[in-house]
Amino acid sequence: MVLTSNFFLVLSRAFTLLNLIFGFLRATCFGLSRASRARFESKTLSGVHPTLPGDSPDLELDRRVLILAAVILLVASVGEVLLLRRWEEQPPSQQKELVVITRHDSAIQKIFNTAYLASNYSKKYGITSVRYINTPVDYWKATMERGGIDVAWGGGCTLYNQLIQMGLLQPVTGTETLSVIDTLPKAIGTAVMRVNDNQGRPLWIASAISSFGFTTNNEFLRRYNLSKPLHWADLASPNLNRAFPTIALAKPSLSGSHTRIYTIILQAFGWDAGWSMLRRIAANGRLYDGSLEAQTAVETGEVGVSISIDFYGYNSQLRNPDLEYVLPDGESIINGDPIAVANGTQNKDAAEMFVAFVLSSEGQALWLDPTLNRMPVRPDIFKTTPAGRARQDLYRCFNLTVAGIGFDFNETESGLLEQSMRDFFESTLVDIHDDLVSLWSSMVDKLRTGKISQQRFNDLLAQLSRPLSWTEQNGTTLTFTREYAISINSRMMTDTSFSLSMRLKWKTAASERYAAVKRSIGA
Repeated sequence: MVLTSNFFLVLSRAFTLLNLIFGFLRATCFGLSRASRARFESKTLSGVHPTLPGDSPDLELDRRVLILAAVILLVASVGEVLLLRRWEEQPPSQQKELVVITRHDSAIQKIFNTAYLASNYSKKYGITSVRYINTPVDYWKATMERGGIDVAWGGGCTLYNQLIQMGLLQPVTGTETLSVIDTLPKAIGTAVMRVNDNQGRPLWIASAISSFGFTTNNEFLRRYNLSKPLHWADLASPNLNRAFPTIALAKPSLSGSHTRIYTIILQAFGWDAGWSMLRRIAANGRLYDGSLEAQTAVETGEVGVSISIDFYGYNSQLRNPDLEYVLPDGESIINGDPIAVANGTQNKDAAEMFVAFVLSSEGQALWLDPTLNRMPVRPDIFKTTPAGRARQDLYRCFNLTVAGIGFDFNETESGLLEQSMRDFFESTLVDIHDDLVSLWSSMVDKLRTGKISQQRFNDLLAQLSRPLSWTEQNGTTLTFTREYAISINSRMMTDTSFSLSMRLKWKTAASERYAAVKRSIGA
């Protein structure tokens, strides 16, 4: 054992204690001896024969005090040395906190946190607590650049690909964690389950998989005599406007899973048709500050439908038989939900062990908890673990999800335009949502009451659905095409002034479009 300055600190404290005890003994024994002598002289003068000094009860008390003090000193000294040895022999990482930035909710955090801290994965590097920072994706870059983040967990592939471009993730290099990663699938269907650096080292790894659809409240639909939607296009139907608000959807700045659904629709139906569909879905619904809030709305019957990541839908239908998760046939994808080591970590070994735990059979089985109902990235746990064998219902969902992949989702394209897409969505569908709802409700109402024909309705819809254009100060007219969205995406992420300027232009152009279509209704 190598002794550090802590050893000499304990020795110094022991010598100090020793001096204090001896000082106390000198004072105590001196006082007792003087008292003994005084009583001895008093007895002699009074004619009482005293006991011999060696037989004095007071001197006997002196000896007892000395013995007791010696024992106290011995116990204290041995205790200090034993404490020192234990202190010195503990690993230097004892009492460490791990910091995880995440998009996972508190239920996931609690279940994984309890299991991780009880495991050898945490004990190996002395991790005694985990602090989770759950913040919207717009703030991840600034949060991670400040440092102090060890692990990034959850939030979707596009976010993690952006973090790689920003240099905010580092590859896994520890042999123990790499050996766990090697047991995982590299892809499921056409969806990649990990991204490596140019040396083949993992930068992020999927810790779970997800599909995307919507949850229906069938009691709500029956109450308003509405057909159950089965496809994304059904959510854009004017029929759903009869029970407004019928659909719950989250602002893209506050939900990674709903952002992914918007991107799926744009890729599945094409850029222009996809925006037309998203505009009508938004017009049929209400916008919420997060996916959990949107899911709560359909569970409580505030709305009849909420777009959903799969495990929200599974949880809802397990709690209430009137709730049902619908996976649009041929119109969804599988998404790997990543975990990665942050580039700014000062605890890389411990961070990698947290990743290893989440990806291990022990960690993967936690996704099957009845309060989570998520699909793990490891299909083998359904056969090799007690928890997996008990959740064959979720295994059937796993197989249906894999079989139901509808199209080849372009993850690269998603990353190239996601920021532009989110800001455009917020500017044209969120910021002036009331204007959009007023216009759409007026169109649907006049169609339903026979004040306009189906052909006139279709003409108005075509006018509403045209790609949005605006005029720059130099007189140039620009249109929000897919190519334009890609061309400004990086600047929208890094140039705040430019981003705010573009959002204002889009909001103004959309507001003018809605007003123009509304004027046309009565023309």
